[in-house]
Amino acid sequence: MFFSKSLLPKFAIVFVVLCVFGSSIGPAEAHHPMDFQTPQTVLQGLLSGFGHPIIGLDHLAFVVGLGFMGALVPSGLAALSSFIIGCLVGCTIHLNSFDLPLVELIIASSVILVGVMIALRYAISTYAFAVAIGIFGVFHGYAYGEAIIGAEASVLGAYLMGLSLVQFCIGAAVYFGLRLLRSKFSRIDFGARMAGITIGGFGAATLFGQVIS
Repeated sequence: MFFSKSLLPKFAIVFVVLCVFGSSIGPAEAHHPMDFQTPQTVLQGLLSGFGHPIIGLDHLAFVVGLGFMGALVPSGLAALSSFIIGCLVGCTIHLNSFDLPLVELIIASSVILVGVMIALRYAISTYAFAVAIGIFGVFHGYAYGEAIIGAEASVLGAYLMGLSLVQFCIGAAVYFGLRLLRSKFSRIDFGARMAGITIGGFGAATLFGQVIS
């Protein structure tokens, strides 16, 4: 059975609680950190890059989930780099006016998948993790590209730098925090499992909200 009997009630509760919140989340809300304005200066580009993965809660949930997942696979933190690279590729695709299908649905699905894998403590090989996360990164990066269309090259460079740095820092902070806590507290694995249920529930609620809207 995909979910254990002990996890199903918890996931159901989280899903119901988050459905109302998730149904109010629209794609545009996560794509414009600068109040729907394209950054005009290098500083604005940098701040927009810092803000996008935080304002976009689906992106934030995914990056936090990557930090947890990183602790489950060998060299997990290094595999996080593949997500950053995927994001840069996705941004480039968007900026060159190529279309990717079902972007928001795939992003929400990626959040669900990572949450479920954390909750089930499902460890995969580093290479499989890196490839899968890199592919998801392309779709997250495509969404990120919406905020920077029309910006000058220097502003674009600052945006991409801020975007890459903040995501790696968030993922690394979760990764090292979990490793530190696991060495001190015997119940931290249960907390990580609950975090996975919450992340997966948020992704499911977001997906549900997109479908009904």
